[in-house]
Amino acid sequence: MGCLATVTGESYVTARNTFNQLGFGGLRKGRQPFSSNFKELIIALAEHGIEGKQERWRGWESVAGSGIVKVRCTPRNWHWVVVETHPEYGFVVHDTGSQLPSFGCPPAGVLCRPASLLEPYGNWIRVE
Repeated sequence: MGCLATVTGESYVTARNTFNQLGFGGLRKGRQPFSSNFKELIIALAEHGIEGKQERWRGWESVAGSGIVKVRCTPRNWHWVVVETHPEYGFVVHDTGSQLPSFGCPPAGVLCRPASLLEPYGNWIRVE
């Protein structure tokens, strides 16, 4: 949900309401409430007038514009982060699970989490 709020520029409450309206907020068999897969997240983006396209992950350098990337937390767990290209830093990663951003080329003097600690895999959602 946090990535939906980040991409849309809406509040977390608005993103939560979108998930509830789409039926992704309650208990679902074998799923945590408010969890989402690629298809569901693309549907949630569309509710806000944003087109998302699932693509194969090919590395940070292949990101053009914005997107939502699946990264590993642990060997069996993952979550979504938002990435956007930046003219100075290459890219910026916004992770609602961390207080620190990540950069392709970190700015001097800015506390950040190294992008090398993020492990994207599989596919990602290009946001248009």
